Amino acid sequence: MRIETTRFGHIEVKEETVFVFAEGIPGFEQEREFCVVQFEEHLPFKYLQSLHAPEVSFIIVNPFEFVTSYEFDLSEVDMEVLQVKATQIETAKDLLIYTIVNMNDELSEATINLAAPVLLNSASKQGRQIVLMQGNYATKHRLFEPAPTE
Repeated sequence: MRIETTRFGHIEVKEETVFVFAEGIPGFEQEREFCVVQFEEHLPFKYLQSLHAPEVSFIIVNPFEFVTSYEFDLSEVDMEVLQVKATQIETAKDLLIYTIVNMNDELSEATINLAAPVLLNSASKQGRQIVLMQGNYATKHRLFEPAPTE
């Protein structure tokens, strides 16, 4: 399918990259269908793009590439909405985990929202952003460590 985006113009979207967010994303509840857009030259960054609102796009990353100690538990409700079984979580077979990147003027100042990861089930095509109640994760965790000062 072909969609219009503010950031990238017209792009081709493969069906396997489309996910349904039954409740939308907090602050964008009216947007229910998103696709994951990836450009090799932008990796490790990807984009979560609304299929119906060209201006709604989030930069996302795999948080484990930046915070190796990141972990959290999924509630029964989250597992039900995502149509995920416990065995899939243990093997990470179908569950994709991303965090939204907040970009500032400089890439070196970018932060990620570890307190509200975006979960995508590649088998059921369901998506959900959850708000973690446990853990001490920040909504603005620095993506890159600051350079040491001399």
